[in-house]
Amino acid sequence: MLACVVIGLLLLLVAIWPFRTAYGRDVAQRKVSVLEGIIRRIRKHDFLDTSQYTHYHYYYEIQAQRFEVANSAAYDALDERFWYRVYYLPRSHRIVNIEPLGMLGYR
Repeated sequence: MLACVVIGLLLLLVAIWPFRTAYGRDVAQRKVSVLEGIIRRIRKHDFLDTSQYTHYHYYYEIQAQRFEVANSAAYDALDERFWYRVYYLPRSHRIVNIEPLGMLGYR
């Protein structure tokens, strides 16, 4: 009997736990926020004290909102000559989609 209660509590914890994070709450609410405009790419680096190794962080910035992107491939994929629409999760601040709307000057 005690084993069943413990297993039940563990299953409940596993089911509830994702909703304690900002990402989990975003997914549960099924809402995205939208921004449109020019995106600026930003690359920052951290020098580690123990070696010459440099770690880079990559960001997109649109309308004073900054979003970290996964890697250099995502960073390089964006063409700054375009106007974009960005869909993102409001609490966790994760981009879920980027839509190019046209080249600057041709919109």
